[in-house]
Amino acid sequence: MYHAYTCGFNGFGQIEELEFNMKSYLNMAMKALDIDHSETKEQKLPSETATKKFKEHSKHDKTHADTQSCKSPISESRQLQSLTMSTDLTRKRKMKETDDDSVKRPFPSQTWNRNIVLLWKICSFADGIQLEHVEMTWSRCAVTLLARKDLEYKKQYHTVICGYPGAAKDSSESLLLHLSDTEIKTSNEAGMLLQEEDKLLLLREGSRTAEPVTLVTQGSGDIRDASSIGCVSATASEIIIAYDGISVGKVSLECEESESAARKSSGDGPRLVLTCLDSGLSIQQVSCGLEHSVFLMRHGTVLTCGSGSRGQLGHGSLEGEEVPRVVSAMEGLRCVCVSAGGWHSAVVSDCGDLYMWGWNESGQLGLPCPALERHKQHHQSDHGQECLEQQKLAESGETTAASLHLWPQCVDVVDVGCVNVEENAVVQVACGTRHSVVLTERGQVFSTGWNKYGQLGLAHTDSVDQFSCVIFTGHQEATVTQFWCGAWNTFFVVKETSDTTEQYDTDTS
Repeated sequence: MYHAYTCGFNGFGQIEELEFNMKSYLNMAMKALDIDHSETKEQKLPSETATKKFKEHSKHDKTHADTQSCKSPISESRQLQSLTMSTDLTRKRKMKETDDDSVKRPFPSQTWNRNIVLLWKICSFADGIQLEHVEMTWSRCAVTLLARKDLEYKKQYHTVICGYPGAAKDSSESLLLHLSDTEIKTSNEAGMLLQEEDKLLLLREGSRTAEPVTLVTQGSGDIRDASSIGCVSATASEIIIAYDGISVGKVSLECEESESAARKSSGDGPRLVLTCLDSGLSIQQVSCGLEHSVFLMRHGTVLTCGSGSRGQLGHGSLEGEEVPRVVSAMEGLRCVCVSAGGWHSAVVSDCGDLYMWGWNESGQLGLPCPALERHKQHHQSDHGQECLEQQKLAESGETTAASLHLWPQCVDVVDVGCVNVEENAVVQVACGTRHSVVLTERGQVFSTGWNKYGQLGLAHTDSVDQFSCVIFTGHQEATVTQFWCGAWNTFFVVKETSDTTEQYDTDTS
């Protein structure tokens, strides 16, 4: 059995909405795939009838009272359901559920701040269902489920998007979209990029409808098929993609002023313009921060480009790079995973070593942070002189300079109370805006950095500058199999390895 946990910012009730709706859709998906809720019963392979049943459930979901069904502009054979639910009603339901002291609250009990969610279980699911992708922005949570029993079974993507509707007129209601056969690609300030088979869709910020978009090459105007796109990530303003197997480029939404009169009159949707950054690069992974990008080539070389204002490119300076440039300090190492935070970067080598560089203002590099140390001293002091000294130091620029690491540094992931350092090889890393999380070969996760909204999963909201082990209460023998970092959130998938496990948590009552 697998359990999904999350923590972090919940200012628009997006985590509460995700919890409620994930259980609904998982329950529907498991029934459609003939997966029983009890572990003792042998699970059946999905049949052709079950596949049709699953699609039928996807088109006619009746788990909510306020449901609006409309024909999708994407495909005549599919439907897009736009479901709305009052945030007030949802929060009242959650308040009622948590009024009982016996129910564990995901919020800090002393302040009862609903913007903050500490480590909290969203749902549980069976082997036939897996989480393919998770996007967590400041206002939205989006999850793509992949329903299949084995590699020969046709994939069934199932995407749920919850959160703030943005500038929509009915912004008092929360956003809920359920898209069948559609997967999440990436998201940024402009919106969320989705893919339905060979078509690209764009869910703009402040919109309730995913509209089809056309990908065209700058200059030539050639239309590109979505199947040519490889790995994708996004900065705050641009989408970075690897395509055609050997090229990398940036994608931006075409300005309305530049749209041709003929295309406007024909009613065609918006266009995404692809600009080539470099070619001849076999890109395996791309990860973007707010202003920079990190690339991993198939043979293990790391490249970066974008803004270098806080040393996030790892080239030993604060200068930016227009095209991907090899991080010379990492040459000779074969790397297996990269991640870009807001203004910092992280890389894992095939030996299990973790390298980090960039801005360490909140301890997100797992290295000593002068600002955090002074903050601790200020809270321990009864005199205001400490605060004045810190302010003067910040104004002089010394604080910022001490938080910048312009070259990659090998960082130890050690937690005395958790595991032995010799057994702590890192296999994966992910970064939020100002926090970082790593996964070790033993299936344990460690986090460090900014923790204002509890995004580190450490059962408190104090920022830390060294990696600390995340403990999943009630799952001492569990291992983490997947995790994702949003800007101010973290999402974990935990596999239960003990013999005594609870039943699938899909009850929506």
